Amino acid sequence: MRQYSFASLLFGICLTFGVSRFSRAETPPANAAPAPPAKEAAAKAASTSDRPCEADPKYHELDFWVGHWDAIADGKKDGTNILEKTLGGCVLIENWTEAADGHEVKSFFVYNPRTKERRQIWVSDQGFTKERLQVEAPEKGSVRFLGEIVTRDGKKILDRSTLKPVSADRVHQRIELSRDGGKTWEVDWDADYVRQKRTGS
Repeated sequence: MRQYSFASLLFGICLTFGVSRFSRAETPPANAAPAPPAKEAAAKAASTSDRPCEADPKYHELDFWVGHWDAIADGKKDGTNILEKTLGGCVLIENWTEAADGHEVKSFFVYNPRTKERRQIWVSDQGFTKERLQVEAPEKGSVRFLGEIVTRDGKKILDRSTLKPVSADRVHQRIELSRDGGKTWEVDWDADYVRQKRTGS
């Protein structure tokens, strides 16, 4: 079976969602009239910038979650989570490790500037995958993603995740499931992320 590198996977995700770090402003023809100073400066910045995502506020909406975290649920540690940005800030990667058995999950959060949508692509080391789309949040300051899980017998379960920063060092997450098309919801996981105290921080 053909194997794909981690870098190739990220590149494919960016192509899928319309994020490219290789786009540049076109070079004007040699005989073009000189641009006004302000426009000339803007054009120069656009043509020389290697990190367009870092200049766009939409790519910073999940910055509160970046860092190293312990996930605490029901008073005990459920796992660790490392959130890091890559590809010049265009992709946020979640690296989850289960405390009980060491199983791992990765999520890729990607914003598409053309459709104005942000998606979460979730992949586990057991081969299970799912996607969620960012939807309207229930309250100011929180972020919500909604997706659908298809069971082995073909049933569809709505799957939503809500994140809310509580402080600079604590983030709350609740994952809920609905088996009746969104009429009722049951809590599947409710936890607080506590930022790890890093050496030298």
